[in-house]
Amino acid sequence: MTLFLDRIDAAPILSDVFEPPFASWIAVLVNVLNEDIQDIENALNFFIAPNLALLSEAVTLTLGLPTFTVVNGSIYRVGSSVIGTGIPVNTQILSIVGNTITLTANATSGGSSTLTFVPVGTTINNGSFLYDTTNNVYVGMQNNSLVKFTTTSYP
Repeated sequence: MTLFLDRIDAAPILSDVFEPPFASWIAVLVNVLNEDIQDIENALNFFIAPNLALLSEAVTLTLGLPTFTVVNGSIYRVGSSVIGTGIPVNTQILSIVGNTITLTANATSGGSSTLTFVPVGTTINNGSFLYDTTNNVYVGMQNNSLVKFTTTSYP
């Protein structure tokens, strides 16, 4: 699913009754608004595009092993960062064979863990974050490592 926002069409509002400086100002305003609409559309499409989405899945980890099974390995990409309980910081997907994912580091704990997969090429700097609307978690940068965190309602 891709989101498209309507652009503003300047033609109907410009006519000969406006002074040239005002008509020019309106044209500039419309262009700036259309650029803003494009920026918003791009940002929203980033979060809903299937190949760029922040994904989360509950998996079963085995202590000391870098592999685990997912429901559908085709939705993940080699090089994606992986964060969650039992996963060392700065871990990425090394390979995917069918529904088996191999990480660049071994699991530090075993059992059930909900992992978050950050798309390849996504840069998260200090002060920036991504939001996973499905699982209501944020992914951000802390001490130069990707972290996953949740929030609670403000009293």
